[in-house]
Amino acid sequence: MDLFLLGVGLIFGISLVVALLYQVAIFILSLVLKRNDIADVAWGFGFVLITYFWFFISPVQTLGYKVVLFCVSLWGLRLTFHIGTRFLKKTEEDFRYAVWRKEWKHFKLRSFFQVYMLQGLLMTVILMPVILHASVYESMTELVIVGFIMWLTGFILEATADVQLSHFVATNTDKKALMTKGVWAICRHPNYLGEILVWWGIFIMTIGYIHPLYMGIAAIGPIVITLLLRFVSGVPMLEKAWADKYPEAFEEYKKTTPMLFPMFPIWVIKK
Repeated sequence: MDLFLLGVGLIFGISLVVALLYQVAIFILSLVLKRNDIADVAWGFGFVLITYFWFFISPVQTLGYKVVLFCVSLWGLRLTFHIGTRFLKKTEEDFRYAVWRKEWKHFKLRSFFQVYMLQGLLMTVILMPVILHASVYESMTELVIVGFIMWLTGFILEATADVQLSHFVATNTDKKALMTKGVWAICRHPNYLGEILVWWGIFIMTIGYIHPLYMGIAAIGPIVITLLLRFVSGVPMLEKAWADKYPEAFEEYKKTTPMLFPMFPIWVIKK
């Protein structure tokens, strides 16, 4: 058990150092740009960086891990491009960071730890199934296939939700309206549902290569991202913003559309 804990601690510690060094660089960039929302742009690419780090330094390079590498890369680069494009179109800092800039004392110091260092820690925790590939135990191709199908479903759902929402924002003339069509008729947060499916899919792809002792620790990754999106930084924050900005439309949306998980067959037949 001591060797087990030492191994997990070493893998986690190395990954955390890589993540935090990356976040320090992004923090310095935020000072230059005077925009803390660069942290959102950097989020997805941080996962790609850590995943490639382990791919290049580990002697274990299984086919399953190469599939995971592809999945994390495609997910991270798409997210970086999507948020980065939105970042470049704006000249002002995102409202969340602008509010914190006004409310927080010692803003730079607090944002360094509460935004950038915390983000680096979360990256490392969420990536636990991926970085634990260094403890390869055995190969289970069937799980890679199952996990990839789940990942692909989540990736397509998340990407589709982002594209549809961007189109709606660009073309909508009714300032009191919410996006409720397309995949947004499946549930109120199809982008978050897609994100959850992506990370559970990656977990399933990796567990066939992870020693049984590591299974519970690897599961921390998808559990954390699920809890964050459902109860902390995802659904609650967005629904509060909708309730404040679109009270009537949001009340109607809540009555007709499930929050996160579709309730078959209601969403299928909904027009």
